[in-house]
Amino acid sequence: MDGLLEWSRLQIGGLVPEHKDVNVAKVIHVVLELFHPQITKKNIILSSQIEEDIHVFTDENIVKSVVSNLLSNAIKFTNPEGNILVSANKSGEEIILIVEDSGIGMNSEMVEKLFTLTGIKSRKGTANEKGTGLGMNITHDLLKKTGGDIKVESSPGEGTKFTVTFRNSD
Repeated sequence: MDGLLEWSRLQIGGLVPEHKDVNVAKVIHVVLELFHPQITKKNIILSSQIEEDIHVFTDENIVKSVVSNLLSNAIKFTNPEGNILVSANKSGEEIILIVEDSGIGMNSEMVEKLFTLTGIKSRKGTANEKGTGLGMNITHDLLKKTGGDIKVESSPGEGTKFTVTFRNSD
């Protein structure tokens, strides 16, 4: 819900990112803990390869919203006893976050429309979890506000891989 509020403020020009030194690894670990009950409930195998003490100058709430949206979707669209991999490392002045799942995946048309408001369509998760269909659009817009980027690779039945780049913001 916090992400939706931030995105709403962004849409009306009211979101001004609060840039500071953010320990991205710490934020990821906090989010992983928050989602532990859902991961356990679906018996999902979570693997993480997070380089410790990786920092970027950006908005911490936006980092938290992005990680939360990606992990929430990975859980939602991964079958029970499936796999999710979360990795993060520093590459030059950027932090690269990858959230990859063994879930139901998306076809090319869905991938193409994922970050737009055109043809928003919500899908139920593998355990009938509900959604709004706005999460990835919110994630995309929040990242753009701080100079970040997001890419997606997906195939039906083969899972999805999101690659996020966090950059130092001014």
